[in-house]
Amino acid sequence: TLTFGDRLDTNIAGLDVQFLHVPSEAPDEIVLYLPNNRVVISAEVDQGPTLPNIHTLRGTRFRDPVQWVESLDKLRAYQAEYMVPLHGRPVSGQDKVEEVLRMTRDGIAYIHDQTVRWMNKGLTPDELVEKVKLPPYLAGYTPYLREYYGTVKHSVRQIYNGYLGWFQGDPVALDPTPPRQQAERLIALAGGRDKLLLEAGNAYLKGDYQWAAELAGYAIRVDHEDQLAREIKARSFRKLGYASMNINWRNWYLMSAMELEGKLDGDVIRQRSAEMRKVFLSPDMVRSFTPQSFLQNWVTRIDPEKSGDVELTLGFSFPDVDEQWALEVRRGVAQLHKGIPEGTALRLSMDKSFMDTLLTGEGGLVKGALLGDVKVDGSLLEIRRFLNCFDFSEEAFGLTLR
Repeated sequence: TLTFGDRLDTNIAGLDVQFLHVPSEAPDEIVLYLPNNRVVISAEVDQGPTLPNIHTLRGTRFRDPVQWVESLDKLRAYQAEYMVPLHGRPVSGQDKVEEVLRMTRDGIAYIHDQTVRWMNKGLTPDELVEKVKLPPYLAGYTPYLREYYGTVKHSVRQIYNGYLGWFQGDPVALDPTPPRQQAERLIALAGGRDKLLLEAGNAYLKGDYQWAAELAGYAIRVDHEDQLAREIKARSFRKLGYASMNINWRNWYLMSAMELEGKLDGDVIRQRSAEMRKVFLSPDMVRSFTPQSFLQNWVTRIDPEKSGDVELTLGFSFPDVDEQWALEVRRGVAQLHKGIPEGTALRLSMDKSFMDTLLTGEGGLVKGALLGDVKVDGSLLEIRRFLNCFDFSEEAFGLTLR
């Protein structure tokens, strides 16, 4: 494996290639430049014909807009004749490549700079999304800054949270009324559930779908089986989804509508989860997981109710890769150690290849012990007690019904 820090110039099959590290959508983003052909393969620094997704709604670490802008400027410095992004059509002509990169860069910079400007004047995320808007010359740069994938509004919220976190300055948010209790009190103020849903229905009929969904949500929070509230919210989400140009917003609206309509049951979710696991855990990817990463995942699966009175250490040996690790459970806390401490009585030994089957779900420790793939040292009852301290269940959960 050949690694590099910022830049690597090499030759592949007679073709000069430059690899350049350009953090943007991902911190490890890399572009390729072919100097003899003046072609830049722009990876996802340029996400194609859309406003870049500065934040992804599914959740991720902070994508630094400043780094993204700097990376786009690095691509501009090539003065390439052709640009081939991983998404969308190629761009031809030096002037056109420069224009697309410059406008994309300016779009991200504008959103970032104006968000920070108004943050420094005390605006909160709900206020910022009403204040920060692209000027017509950027918003109208079709299709490269159209909000097909990213949006200004959810980018603004990400920038605020990335710099300042969740607290917006009002101490009422430090220890708020629990959501269900809040919903019960607001429904009582509205005159009861029937009056609340009557107002929600009227809002829906008037085309005020956001307000209808918000009102119906209070009734759902109190009673997840309130079918009228669920139908009002689902229909409102479908109206909002069908009207949305943004594919991410549309997906969330329509999938949430399906959840409210009862079309996403646990069995369906589990089946889709298993299918996605096969896609993302390809054999090559599984082989890249280290014993350390495998066991570190256990640390956040510790169940304090099951381990509150447990103090045990289990050693793990992987002889084929010459690695040893130990997991220590201390009354609700798990700690991973490199190496196995002297005197550890409980030990499991397995090849890394068997560990891979645990990741894919094809293998199990008990099955492995019975078939000889896992060597066990120490009390089986104590090892079982240790393993019972962890929560490996993967139950489906709702995102809208809560």
